[in-house]
Amino acid sequence: MGEFQVTSKVNTCLKGLERQKELRSGQVKIQEAQQELREGQIKLDENIKDGQTKIEGTIDRNHAKIEESHSKIEEGTKRAVMRFKMVCWVCGKQLRTRAPEVRSPGSLKHSLLAIDTSKSNQRCSILSTVMPPDPKIFGRREYIERAVELLFLTPGARIAILGPGGMGKTSAALKVIHDSLVVERFGENRCWIPCEQATSAPLFVELVAKSLNLPLSSSSDRLAEIIAFLKSSKVLYILLFDNLEAPWDIEGQQSNVAGVLTAIGFIPSVSFIITMRGNQHPSSHTIE
Repeated sequence: MGEFQVTSKVNTCLKGLERQKELRSGQVKIQEAQQELREGQIKLDENIKDGQTKIEGTIDRNHAKIEESHSKIEEGTKRAVMRFKMVCWVCGKQLRTRAPEVRSPGSLKHSLLAIDTSKSNQRCSILSTVMPPDPKIFGRREYIERAVELLFLTPGARIAILGPGGMGKTSAALKVIHDSLVVERFGENRCWIPCEQATSAPLFVELVAKSLNLPLSSSSDRLAEIIAFLKSSKVLYILLFDNLEAPWDIEGQQSNVAGVLTAIGFIPSVSFIITMRGNQHPSSHTIE
């Protein structure tokens, strides 16, 4: 009987140990499951945060695109309205029956600039100021439209097209000056001045006079005649000074060339375009 009791107690202890072992194994599994839950929660939080970041980035990009689209639409609308106003002005002008008169050039009592042009008349006859045809170019549409608007809406507009050689400055300027609205605005008073033909300041002045169809003169103050003619005219003029760097780069002639531009620039009825190599305007008084 004593052996049976001992055996029974041993079996009971063994069963208790197995249960404890099972309990510990269950606890380990619970701990492992809890660890997996924590890791899963961390990954879930990371995924949620990453998703939020991506969503916010997408929203920001979409907002930027929307703002850019709104800006383009607003700019396009402004340009369309501006173009419409210009067309209306053209239509109104065509309805007017009386054309403006052109006065003959007057005389000035005082010289505006001391440039002796008496010796340049001999060479002026070989100079050509015939306007080149409308060029075919690709691109630069926005720039050309802005330039046309400026010339159409701003009295005495000044436009400088600067840059290295071969970039199409002359083509862009000719495209502007041949635009239908510019033609309607200035008519035949669109003058092309090929400055590469001006090998001196006096010849530069004669080139301007020739582009304005002024007769040859023996006056030593040709610039005064030009200014008097432009001031007395009741029409708008636009002058295209093409390749201005030619006379500008002549040693000792910059002040004279700048003086011509400044004198013409003070006449509100005269607009002009300058094409010039480089990145500096020739005169702060006359260029915008």
